[in-house]
Amino acid sequence: MLTEIDMTWIMGVLGAGAGQSEWGFRAASASWLLPPALVVVVGYAIWLYRRTTLSRRWAWALLVVRSAVLVTVVVMMFQPVLVVEAASQVRQHVLVLMDGSSSMALQDQRQRERDRAEASLASGRQANALAAVQRDLGRGLRQLHQTVNALERSQLTSLVEAHAGWQAVLVDLEPRLATAASTTATNALRPQVERWAAQAGPYQEQIEQAVRQGTLDDTQRQELIEVHRDLVAAVDETIVEIGQAALQMGTASSEADGMPSRHQLARGLLREHEDSVFDALDQHHQVRYFTFGDALHPLGEDADAPREPLLTSAPEQESTQLGTAMDEVVARHAGQPIAGVVVLSDGGSNRGLDPVTVARRLGDRGIPVYTIGLGLPDPPDVLVTQVVAPPLAFVRDRVPVRAEISSLGFAQRDVTVTAELDGVPVAEKTLTLDDDRQWVELPFSPDHTVEAGELVVRVSELAGEVSHANNRSGQNFRVIDERIRVLYVEGIPRWEFRYLRQVLLRDHRLHVHLLMTEGDRELAEISAEHLGSLPSEPERLFEYDLVILGDVSARYFSTRQLELLRDLVRERGGALAMIAGPDHAPASYVGTPLEDVLPVRLGTRRAVAVEASARWRITDAGRRSAMTRLAGDDERNAQVWHLVRPMLRLPDLEGLKPAATALAELEHSHLGREGEPYPLLAWHRYGSGRSLFLASDQLWRLRYQRGDEHHARFWGQTIQFLTLARVMGEAKRVQIVTDAERYRAGQRVQVTAHVLGEGYEPLAVDSYDVVLDRHEPEGESRTLRLEAVPGTPGVFETRFTAEAGSYQVHDPVQPEQATTAAFRVEQVPLEMIEPAMQEHVLRQIAERSGGRYFTVSELPALPGLMDAVPRPVTIRHERELWNQWWLLALLVALLGGEWFVRRRYQQL
Repeated sequence: MLTEIDMTWIMGVLGAGAGQSEWGFRAASASWLLPPALVVVVGYAIWLYRRTTLSRRWAWALLVVRSAVLVTVVVMMFQPVLVVEAASQVRQHVLVLMDGSSSMALQDQRQRERDRAEASLASGRQANALAAVQRDLGRGLRQLHQTVNALERSQLTSLVEAHAGWQAVLVDLEPRLATAASTTATNALRPQVERWAAQAGPYQEQIEQAVRQGTLDDTQRQELIEVHRDLVAAVDETIVEIGQAALQMGTASSEADGMPSRHQLARGLLREHEDSVFDALDQHHQVRYFTFGDALHPLGEDADAPREPLLTSAPEQESTQLGTAMDEVVARHAGQPIAGVVVLSDGGSNRGLDPVTVARRLGDRGIPVYTIGLGLPDPPDVLVTQVVAPPLAFVRDRVPVRAEISSLGFAQRDVTVTAELDGVPVAEKTLTLDDDRQWVELPFSPDHTVEAGELVVRVSELAGEVSHANNRSGQNFRVIDERIRVLYVEGIPRWEFRYLRQVLLRDHRLHVHLLMTEGDRELAEISAEHLGSLPSEPERLFEYDLVILGDVSARYFSTRQLELLRDLVRERGGALAMIAGPDHAPASYVGTPLEDVLPVRLGTRRAVAVEASARWRITDAGRRSAMTRLAGDDERNAQVWHLVRPMLRLPDLEGLKPAATALAELEHSHLGREGEPYPLLAWHRYGSGRSLFLASDQLWRLRYQRGDEHHARFWGQTIQFLTLARVMGEAKRVQIVTDAERYRAGQRVQVTAHVLGEGYEPLAVDSYDVVLDRHEPEGESRTLRLEAVPGTPGVFETRFTAEAGSYQVHDPVQPEQATTAAFRVEQVPLEMIEPAMQEHVLRQIAERSGGRYFTVSELPALPGLMDAVPRPVTIRHERELWNQWWLLALLVALLGGEWFVRRRYQQL
């Protein structure tokens, strides 16, 4: 049974307001046993005193005492407790996060007058002559928000107070504007304030009358809501306009004064002064301050000046975990009312949880995030965005090194772009910057072998760059002095054969043999380059690194020869490329051993006509592949591939195989099956080798007006890609690769393993373990568990973040059948590589959470947007009644009294 009683005096002891209490039993599940237990013990007491020589008066007295003792003991066995609850109004929390990562130490070179004036304003180098006006408008914005909230909830008392507060702000604004500096914004604000004041009087009377009547008509309430929402928008916009005027009035810092760092700007905003936004927050909220970077650090929680530790902190943390910091700071204040989270940052985040995802979750919980951008979204900088070069080259080979250079703020300035191999310059070019992305070609021809080198592209440093750490980018590079053995089998000498034959024979890297199945049979007798038939001996066929099949009928080969071609790819790590034709390839290979080798699913029909308007479309994978990169940028590259038309007839295909990659697809055509795009160029790993399928034999059209430039380039890059693993001695059943060879500190490393079983079939297990060895700066090893990729048999992946050093990933179980992947992590923080303020990230965080993004000039609006209404918090206090000293004393007294009486009257 629960009883409610007034416990005001207990609430006074607890430090809370008046509340209610109830008592019950901690062992509530067994409380049904209490009534029968009480009946039993009372019955037992009566039985004890059924025969006694005591007088009736003493007998009843002792019976009551004994019953009270037994009842108390039984009740205490069920652990009775007193639960006191009380509602208390508490101020809402505002959680302020200041970025403490090393990118906040950057000093943005502010070249525009406006940017420099904003820095002076934020860092405190100049006073804001209009700050008092902005501060009053911020107070008014808060009162208007409270007015709208009170109207929506029909809280008439709060409505009167809030609207009266708005009128008081208008009264303060009039003399403030009379003495304020004359600007376009302030001149326009003076008559506007007068109109607001004239409007506020009648509405205040209407509200007070509603209070006297005890209700507000729905029509009147809706009208007042709309009016005051419009006022909120107008006041908010005016704060921004006044801030813009303050920037125009300010005097920008000279270069001699030095540009403040982003961290100094944050400290300037947080310092205590008359117009501080954070002082205004302190008046109506419980503000807590934190720094974040590698981890979240609370500061000043017990100090009289909680912001002081922030003002003396240094931006030294090596990474930024913005999303994790937002999630953790809210979790630390679980159960407490939170008005919002304020983030002072440049928006960089390279580790931990995704900040935009966390912001969306906070928005779902009604916790807005207000972001304050520190830095420039477009600082002057020059950086090497990416380097495109093959990882392997041949001695005397022309290596096509292409580098993308991005620049901003240095238009028409000349820089030197240098390619270096192991620190030695091998190519150099002067580039005139145009404040955009530019591609630079830096070809060179190595004259000696290099086992494990480093190819670096470097841009000369310019004075005024926000960071020089991103002026270089590199990759691992190897130079060998070997020749790739290629066998090209063709039927009728078509146009593609005529041009491809010359490309192959002129390439000094290749040792080429040709086999014409429908040409002059005497060629093999008069030319060392031609074969009379496909070798049937394994030792002879397995000498080739690559076999190119043209439009040749599968019936030309014996089953044994087709099986050997399959084994060359699957078991020996060789490569197969098929160039489709209108007569035999690939349709005649359905049901043969080579059908499994190809990366596409074959149809049963012969070649079908394709629209003349259909053209090549390079896929996302193709844009990343060296095979299909024939021009520097994506737009020019696409234009080059559009030359391959008309394609006349294409083979009947049912689509890609599960683990295959399409590098090019057919655009403006309905040739694909069931809405799937038609693959024009695709490849996949088959066993320990690679297989490629080319659906069109019209690639010779790339020669239009350019000769061999594009056609030879495609085939040279494709042959190198297909034979790379075998030439480098890495054609094994377990292929371990990483998505890059070099990483910056904080970047995630992706490790992928392509695993075949003993029968060269994809390994079908849920996970696969490899070992990660760290060689520098100190040796250590740990196991990586790679999870199976759904829908792609035999492929396993994992992602992780590694510290700076040199690493190798290998298979400890079968090292002789597995490749080893090596990579290096460089100690260059990502925020130094991308020095621009990530304004788009900060805006997304604010938008997804229901908050707002602020510049320095807009910041005075922040306190007005924060919900300052105290929230009720229920205080629950539970007191154990069964574990009290006075209860034991009472039982001892009762039992002692009973014993004394019985002793006195000789009843013991």
